[in-house]
Amino acid sequence: MGKGEAVPACTQPPTHCADTGDGCAGRGRRAIVRAIVTHRRQGEGPLQLIFIAGTWGSGTTAMAAALAELGVPALGPHLHTNDPATPNAFELLPFRDLVLRYTDEATLTIKPDVVAPFARDLQAFAAEVAAGKHGAIVGARPRFLLKMPLAGLALPYLTYFFDLSVILMHRPLEEVEMTRQRRGWPELYGLAGGRVLVNKTVGALMAIKKPFLGVSYEALTQAPEASLAQVIDFCGLDDLSDNVTRAAGVIRRA
Repeated sequence: MGKGEAVPACTQPPTHCADTGDGCAGRGRRAIVRAIVTHRRQGEGPLQLIFIAGTWGSGTTAMAAALAELGVPALGPHLHTNDPATPNAFELLPFRDLVLRYTDEATLTIKPDVVAPFARDLQAFAAEVAAGKHGAIVGARPRFLLKMPLAGLALPYLTYFFDLSVILMHRPLEEVEMTRQRRGWPELYGLAGGRVLVNKTVGALMAIKKPFLGVSYEALTQAPEASLAQVIDFCGLDDLSDNVTRAAGVIRRA
């Protein structure tokens, strides 16, 4: 995967059970289809969701901060951490709570038999975002960003409710582990969990058969304006391009 390179979708057939933990793929698909049909009948068109994927310590927070400064709504409130380098994790708390309700962070899996309720709650969340419950969505094109490493498991769900643009941050796992140690966080958030989560997130991306943009932490921190220019092109953010220098200024190496 190249630095800031758009990666084409996998040509393999999608499987709903990409880490859903649900034993019946057909039943799971039908549950999500029912939810999305209801969603559209209510007149709620799909918002563009710029989802920043990647393991902990890979640069997802830096990318989220830069996009928020660029002008993409990050909504709120956000999770805050004990790391002075990244005190705002840019993880939307209502979305984080939803994802944690249906996933097992310790095993990095989606809980079994949750397809239908997970889909229904995501449907409700999408309606809340569209209604401005978590913050105003302004601009020529309705869009917002989400960032949460664990939610990479849920990409097959998110694609049903949003016009999804995925940015995948990547960084050598040895550096991810060093960041974890500096933060004093549990082992799950370093090399041990990162290896598993990266593989599962990429698997989920292959399952939804959508192109995504890969951006390395090194490229983002060493050449932020160039990296953000690639994001602007990939996500269709041309209306925000005048803000790229300001957005690049918030990126700091952690």
